[in-house]
Amino acid sequence: MNFTDLDTHAQPVNLRTHCPSRQYKMSGLGGKGYVPPPSIGHELGIMFGFLGAMALCMIAYSFAWRHGNKVGQKREAERIEAVKASGWLNEKQESDEERKERAGEEVPS
Repeated sequence: MNFTDLDTHAQPVNLRTHCPSRQYKMSGLGGKGYVPPPSIGHELGIMFGFLGAMALCMIAYSFAWRHGNKVGQKREAERIEAVKASGWLNEKQESDEERKERAGEEVPS
């Protein structure tokens, strides 16, 4: 019997009655149907492993963030000192009242 004989004698097949697990065969599960997880412990291990890895990443990121902030604050302090040394930044900060008096505006009491 060869391939052409199979084609000529083929009968129409009702998939609903012939193959009740056709959706699994079509989905690539090979007709196995529902495959339960290996164990609940395995599933919980994956879940808590992921949560632990996420927590470690958050902690590492927070340390990197703090280090970046410290470096930025140090650079800013050095920049301000350089600006003060060049004379562009006055040490005296005048209040709004002093500024208005100097400009000749009347200060409400």
